[in-house]
Amino acid sequence: MYYLRDFVTKETVNPSNLVFTGETTPWEVVMDLDSIKSKMNLDYFRQSPPNLLKYLPLLPITQQAEFITLRESATPLIKSRKLGRNMGVELFLKVEGKNPTGSFKDRGTAVEVSVAREKGAKAIILASTGNMAASCACYAAAAGIPCFILVPEGVPPGKLSQVLAFGGHIVQVKGTYNDAADLAYKIAVEMGFYLAGDYAFRLEGAKTAAFEVIDQMLFQVPDYLVVPIGCGTNIGGYYKGFMDYYRLGLIDRLPRIIGVQATGAQAVVNSFDEKRNDIQILPSISTLASAIAVANPIDGLKALEAINNTNGYAIAV
Repeated sequence: MYYLRDFVTKETVNPSNLVFTGETTPWEVVMDLDSIKSKMNLDYFRQSPPNLLKYLPLLPITQQAEFITLRESATPLIKSRKLGRNMGVELFLKVEGKNPTGSFKDRGTAVEVSVAREKGAKAIILASTGNMAASCACYAAAAGIPCFILVPEGVPPGKLSQVLAFGGHIVQVKGTYNDAADLAYKIAVEMGFYLAGDYAFRLEGAKTAAFEVIDQMLFQVPDYLVVPIGCGTNIGGYYKGFMDYYRLGLIDRLPRIIGVQATGAQAVVNSFDEKRNDIQILPSISTLASAIAVANPIDGLKALEAINNTNGYAIAV
């Protein structure tokens, strides 16, 4: 049904634990789309309304009846009349705040938590201070799996209120976010916990946003897609979703993907402008856009692939 491989070397990987990322390069899930297509009724698929459960055959879930769902429906795709008219374009906005915990993170979390339960994880662990923490705590509670959130010192209690409401266990780490992330990795390896985050399985959930866009546009392909870039997982997910639909014969072209970063945290933009095939870690970051303030984007290479392979571009604002 699927296998894991290193995103850079394309070599198959067979992890002995529940950490699904390389130490220096990201991993990716490779779905057997030819086999999946042979078992699908594409006419029925086209006519079915968009929602997360519709896309289960395209996700790396082996026990589909046990998929962890909060009855997600497609988030709205709203035509922006005033802004679009002022810009002279037909503009649509994807309202991801309508996901169960209020962010796009729920797409990836639903897949990650389902995989964690399939693989018998004792618990889920991650380092986060925002939306991913709340999302993982919520879905882990639905799955009946303990969830440990490692946070650095100084995180405002208000940012963690959702985590507490969903029964997540917060562990404060003396140090920075990177210190918390390093500790989460070590604990996952040593304790047999599932390490959640912007890793291989999360991107598989993120790609469902692209499926929804095409479904909601009645299988018409937009000319452009604009996506903010933090770690790069979301834009990589959109690209993979469009590619899956293209390979299934559901669309005949891809939109040009535009990646946007904040000036002062523009590692992917720098690589694009310099026509590099790698991501240079920024020595420092300076931006008020804290959610995308990332010096070393984990999936930066996937973001570059999404932009370059669709004849798109990257900009900093």
